[in-house]
Amino acid sequence: MDLAGPIIEMLNCLMPPVCRHLEHHRNLQQNMEEIRRRLGDLNSLKEDIESRKQTAESSSTKAVRREVERWLVNVQTINNEIQIVEQKFQNVSCLCRGSLGKHVQKKIEEVNKLLQVGSFPEDIVIDKPPGSGMTLPTEDAKGRSNVKEQIREYLMGNDVGIIGVWGPGGIGKTTVMKNIHNDLLNESKFNKVIWATVPYPVSVVNLQDNIASNIKDKLPENVTEEQRAATLSDILSRVRFVLILDDAWGTFSFEDVGIPKPTQQNGCKVVVTSRSVELCNYIGCEQVIRMQQLPEQESWNLFLDTVGHDVLKIPNLEETVKLVVAECAGLPLAIVVIARSMRGANDISAWKYALFELKSRVKRVKGWDDKIFERLKFSYDRLNDAELQNCFLHCSLYPKDGTIWRSDLIEGWIDNALIEQLETRKLMRDRANVILDSLINKCLIERVEHYSDYGMRMHDVMRDMALQVAGPRFMAKAGLQLTEAPEANEWTEDLEKVWLRANRITDFASSMSLNCPKLSGLDLSWNYYLRQIPDSFFVHMIGLKFLTLSWTAIEALPDSISILENLTVLRLNYCQELRYMPPLVKLKALKKLDLNGAGIVEFPQGMETLVNLQHLNLKCPYLEDLPMEILCNLTHLQFLAVALKPTSFVMKAEKVIRLKVSETFIGQFDDLQVFNNFVKSLHGDQKFTRYWLRVGFIDDTFAFDGRMTLDGFEMGRDYSELHYSELLAGVECTKIIALGGVEIRRDYSVLLLNDVQLLKITRCSDVKILSETSLFNTATDLRYCEIDGCEGLECILDLFSSSSVCSSFDKLEILWLDNLRNLQVLVKVEAQATSAPSTSRAPRPTPSSIFSNLKFFKIRSCPRIKKLFPFELLKGLQNLEEIDVEDCQRVEEIIEAEDEKKTITTVGNNETIRLGLPKLRKLSLKQLPKLKSICTTRGVMVCDSLQSIEIYGCPMLNRIPLYLSLLPNGELSLPSSLQEICIESEEWWESLLWYNPSAKDIFLPFLKLCEHRDFLRKEFHDLEDFNNYVESFQGQKLTSYELSVEATELSVEATDDDDNVDLSVADFDSYFYTDGDDCSKALILGGMEINDDYPVLLPDDLQLLIIKRCGLKSLNDAFAFKALTDLRSCTLCTTTQPSIFSNLKNLSIYKCPRIKKLFTSELLKGLQNLKSIYVTGCAKMEEIIEVEEEKETLVTDGENETITFILPKLRKLLLEGLPKLKSICTARGLMVCDSLEIIGMVECPKLKRIPLYLPLLPDGEVCSPPSLRKICTKSKEWWESLVWDNPSTKGILLPFLNIKEDWPSTLEQLTDASETEDE
Repeated sequence: MDLAGPIIEMLNCLMPPVCRHLEHHRNLQQNMEEIRRRLGDLNSLKEDIESRKQTAESSSTKAVRREVERWLVNVQTINNEIQIVEQKFQNVSCLCRGSLGKHVQKKIEEVNKLLQVGSFPEDIVIDKPPGSGMTLPTEDAKGRSNVKEQIREYLMGNDVGIIGVWGPGGIGKTTVMKNIHNDLLNESKFNKVIWATVPYPVSVVNLQDNIASNIKDKLPENVTEEQRAATLSDILSRVRFVLILDDAWGTFSFEDVGIPKPTQQNGCKVVVTSRSVELCNYIGCEQVIRMQQLPEQESWNLFLDTVGHDVLKIPNLEETVKLVVAECAGLPLAIVVIARSMRGANDISAWKYALFELKSRVKRVKGWDDKIFERLKFSYDRLNDAELQNCFLHCSLYPKDGTIWRSDLIEGWIDNALIEQLETRKLMRDRANVILDSLINKCLIERVEHYSDYGMRMHDVMRDMALQVAGPRFMAKAGLQLTEAPEANEWTEDLEKVWLRANRITDFASSMSLNCPKLSGLDLSWNYYLRQIPDSFFVHMIGLKFLTLSWTAIEALPDSISILENLTVLRLNYCQELRYMPPLVKLKALKKLDLNGAGIVEFPQGMETLVNLQHLNLKCPYLEDLPMEILCNLTHLQFLAVALKPTSFVMKAEKVIRLKVSETFIGQFDDLQVFNNFVKSLHGDQKFTRYWLRVGFIDDTFAFDGRMTLDGFEMGRDYSELHYSELLAGVECTKIIALGGVEIRRDYSVLLLNDVQLLKITRCSDVKILSETSLFNTATDLRYCEIDGCEGLECILDLFSSSSVCSSFDKLEILWLDNLRNLQVLVKVEAQATSAPSTSRAPRPTPSSIFSNLKFFKIRSCPRIKKLFPFELLKGLQNLEEIDVEDCQRVEEIIEAEDEKKTITTVGNNETIRLGLPKLRKLSLKQLPKLKSICTTRGVMVCDSLQSIEIYGCPMLNRIPLYLSLLPNGELSLPSSLQEICIESEEWWESLLWYNPSAKDIFLPFLKLCEHRDFLRKEFHDLEDFNNYVESFQGQKLTSYELSVEATELSVEATDDDDNVDLSVADFDSYFYTDGDDCSKALILGGMEINDDYPVLLPDDLQLLIIKRCGLKSLNDAFAFKALTDLRSCTLCTTTQPSIFSNLKNLSIYKCPRIKKLFTSELLKGLQNLKSIYVTGCAKMEEIIEVEEEKETLVTDGENETITFILPKLRKLLLEGLPKLKSICTARGLMVCDSLEIIGMVECPKLKRIPLYLPLLPDGEVCSPPSLRKICTKSKEWWESLVWDNPSTKGILLPFLNIKEDWPSTLEQLTDASETEDE
């Protein structure tokens, strides 16, 4: 009995679980059928939700709820788990049926729960918030919670649509609105949150562009403001938006801009900030909020946060500090600026004196604006350094609210003698950088966050203060879009600086002679239409030291420049029309002469007298000769750039050696032998601290848009176009050699300076293995290497044949390979089999020792390479941050698999190979049709710094081998640094295989479908290669591309004689015909025979086709146009058969600077369907229709043998910006244009005749044109100067004349505006 009780108790404990186990065992089949039914219901629900999700994702205004995304992930997970259950069920043993049944029962409960959750009582979508990346950099709006909440209430409510926020400058309007803008990004009420600064002066076009760019859209060009407004209104009407218009100074109309009026129905809102309550009321603000000063406590907190709380540790100082804060009057800008100026002041007497000075300043003035000015001026005075103060005031000369580039500002300070004169220009630049950083730290200058450390701006209130301090000494009218120069009475005797840059001034009055004896600086740059300055202009500017006319259309410098004996800086860079310069004999004080890109054809006279010259830029594309003896006698040169007209000037090594250049030398060598002699002569005496040496023919651009400047001379593109990637922003190369089209052979030495940092090699086709040349024998400091268009190159580095050159790659940070048609191997690590081993070869270098500092690797358009990095090389890529592989048709593998038996690290039984790239941040793989794997099938990439993965056009890639670490609970962890995985289709993503089934779900939140793929640019030199390429990619759609096929052996070279440049040989890269549509998919064919024996295979989505210099008889035989359903434009730049143009309707030519005559009279016969001719910006255009032989006429008219040119369907003739146009046709020619409606002629000063044929009435009187509606021009003087064949013609045409000086900026806008007026 004693045992019965415990046994019974034990049975009572065991029986329930045993029974449940038996029940699970018995019901397993039934439960499996149940779970299959429930899973079927769940998957049906999943399909419905995915369908609704797909519909939502196609909308620009809706987004799927996060809980729905999580539910879909959980459903997929349960499907995977039940699939495993099914596999176990098929092979389950009798002993395991119970445990499996229990597991199935648990899964049934999970499925039921998912079915319940999946009902989603609320909609699965919400209004989509604005896209990421729109957050504006700003400071916290401390002490502004009340006004922020008030504005937010109006924004989130339904009663007020237009809100005005006004207050004095510096009160914090912009800061508050930026904070609200950023908060709204996380709200679901609005689809778009748009920030736009209102331009000053108000420009409807610029404001439209500001709004469009902030919603990542683009408005059409060459249309009227009304048409642009309609387009913008249509874009904004599709979304519920908040539009914040910041810093409005002038009035404008929502309707004129294209801003839909906010209503309760559309739910849109507009906020306008201004200093004027009247302007807010004028615009139509329904609720106006005044921004008040900060409360006392908030002012105190902001001041302490800025100056530092340690100031309170100084005995007896707190009360004085509070009084200083009180004098800031609650003005945030004044608080921050004054606090910054007092930072580091630890003496109580300094604070008391600062308080005294502030009080005395404010007492002297009455108005609020003046009080603000005095408070801000306090910080200016506390600079206590005339150098800093002058540099600060100089910033106010730049355009209001415009970005000031660091390099431009620093050069301006140096050129205007605001920086202390030091021994070298580099030291002066260093000093200027210190000053600029000091002004930034004191909040007197601001960084433009988008441009990192390159872009600056000046707060408009600080600019106003600076201009008040400068007073009558400054005339700051930069960027105001002035069309006329300031009146003579504005040029007072007190003026010291006049800044008129970035306007639209065309000329100065011929009688203008200004008495400005104190004027030291004059900036007229970026006035693109400025063509002439009167000779007497500079007569009374005897104190002028700084003058710039850069980027103007000036043709001749006035003679009065030659008397400016105090002039130290003369900038004429990119004055492409400049032909005449007066003698410079008297300009002995000149230190800087910049003629980069100027159009001069003769060396300036008097250069030998410029003994103080330090900076000389002679990169003059039309200058044919250079007296080197004169340059050798300029003993103070610190910077010299020389590059003249190609083939007209040969630089001699012995002459270059004699140059006395202490810092920077930029030179062009046409011959490799001359360059080698130059390098030899410098051996052991490299006197240039910076250089850029070009050998052969090479352009000025680099694939990398990084920071490459030499003494203010920009090597890459504008800072406005930075950056290709964040990685490249910090690379600075100051010693550059570029080789273009020269012969590089294994048996011929090419000498490089041993300290070269950047090497570019382009179109050097003789070399096969780069490392076998002598290029890298001495280059021990190479940081950047770019190789482009070298068709013979097969291998970059052969470790077995080149042991001594590997050290040249030790410091390499950037390797860029582009358009290498025969490249097969990047690094060859194995020797080819030989009959007898070599015993004298140097030790083989270790693969891991090369590229040890490589950070960025890009390879593009290399069609023969199959595998990139050898496995052995991987250990040396520990600093690699970015891999970019694009358009390599045969690439199969990124990291080549080594012997499968070898592993770096084994994990469990799978022997997974871990490939470590610890610093890799970006992996980009685009247009690689044969790519099968990134690394070996057993490999995973350990990339702890990876942020972005981009994969487009890689259909055969089925695995992303990214390693995910395990959490303590055994689950995979999220990548700590990963931000996005950009792909092109969900179908490709679903087809991927994963080394861990859970990895796919882990990556799902980072997935991003990118419809807009990168722009593809690719060059071909063989038609067969092009056809093969098109065939391989047909069906893989790209958003935009530019393909070109240039057969070099048949291409037509431009002659040395500019007079021979005509339609057949001019550069037509900007010559196109389009009928109003943007063409983003283009093909250019040049210099080849095209016929039906070997036709061109065209991409089926082609939009723009340009054919130039090709042997072509018939378009129909050479191309299959029927398949090109999206072809919008076809341009033929060829010299044969006028019948080719028989269907041409519209002809537009713009910015072709070398073309002189448009088409011949013979070609005109084929233009009978032409409806529109628009020619603009062709600086050398002299004649539209050229008569080939005067004896030949199309039609003779009586005894005068008048030549008539018949264009029966021509409706528009628009000629604009043609300074050298003398005639439309021959002096004996008349144009018969019975359909002509619009004639527009602007800025064609030399054109003196409109050769329009007018029919005669029976009585002999001239008849008015039957269809003519308008003759549009801007100048009455030009019209009055015209010469007429018939005296009555002028009177007949007068009713059609429409003269306006304020026409839109282009003729197409001009004529459209004219048509709008008629309507």
